[in-house]
Amino acid sequence: MPIQRILTPAPVVIMLFLATAMIGIAKAMVDLRGREFFHGLVRGFKRARNHWQVMSDEPTN
Repeated sequence: MPIQRILTPAPVVIMLFLATAMIGIAKAMVDLRGREFFHGLVRGFKRARNHWQVMSDEPTN
C-alpha cells in the first residue's frame, strides 16, 4: 500500500513540470518574436482549419 501512495502523485508532478516548462517556452517565444509569433500561429491554425473543412466537405466513396 505505501508504494501506491508514493507512485500515485508521480504523473501529477510530471504534468505540472511539463505545464510550467511549456509556459516558460511560450513566454520566451513571445519575448523573442513578439506579435510575429502569434500571427504565424493564427495563419497556421486558419490553414489547418481550411484544410480540414475541405477534406470533410468532399464526398466519401
